[in-house]
Amino acid sequence: MDLDLISSSFQQFFGEGSHSGLVRAPAKCLPWVTGVEGSNPSPSAIPSNMSSKIDDYINKQPSPQKEICQRLRELIFRILPDAREEMKWGVPAFADGKFYIVALKDHVNLGFSIQGLTREELALFDGRGKTTRHIQADSTANIDEERIVKLLELVDKRVQ
Repeated sequence: MDLDLISSSFQQFFGEGSHSGLVRAPAKCLPWVTGVEGSNPSPSAIPSNMSSKIDDYINKQPSPQKEICQRLRELIFRILPDAREEMKWGVPAFADGKFYIVALKDHVNLGFSIQGLTREELALFDGRGKTTRHIQADSTANIDEERIVKLLELVDKRVQ
């Protein structure tokens, strides 16, 4: 079932703003969905720490960025189920800005706040930022879940 086609048809029939409650990401990718694949939860079924604005951001991305963002989001919530997500700096941010996801032209960065980390810990990340560092993924196949889990746990524990 092509959910984007259905959403597009829905928008044409009901108008642009009428689809705000729909979640168009595949159900198997969203941790709160149970039951039939492709079903959309009602807004009340989405956990309160998750944001429909993040759904919108992810669903607007082209492939493979869309799928990478979905996997990274799932991973964040698997490791940090109580993390709150919000749009911050124009991108999805998690746990009060400790983590962020940004879809770029040919890859996705998972960013981390690095304040208070040691030099040895900073060497675990890519980039040279003074306040944030990242890791990069250009396909779902090269998402290093083991590395990401370790970095999420490190930053969650050490960064205030």
